[in-house]
Amino acid sequence: MDDRTEPPVGTSGLIPRIVVGGIVVFVALTVLGWVVGAILAVLRTLLVVAVVVAVVWAVLASRRD
Repeated sequence: MDDRTEPPVGTSGLIPRIVVGGIVVFVALTVLGWVVGAILAVLRTLLVVAVVVAVVWAVLASRRD
């Protein structure tokens, strides 16, 4: 007979699992926040560059007339 059954998980085993799970979720959300923040920063920079180019183009176009 094979008597390698695991004991039932009690509250003492559940608390470390909850803590580790919380840490994993916290780290994952932090990294996700960094990625989303970096993407938004790049988009914001591109938007500013596009507006500056459009303003310069509009000024130069108005001076030619």
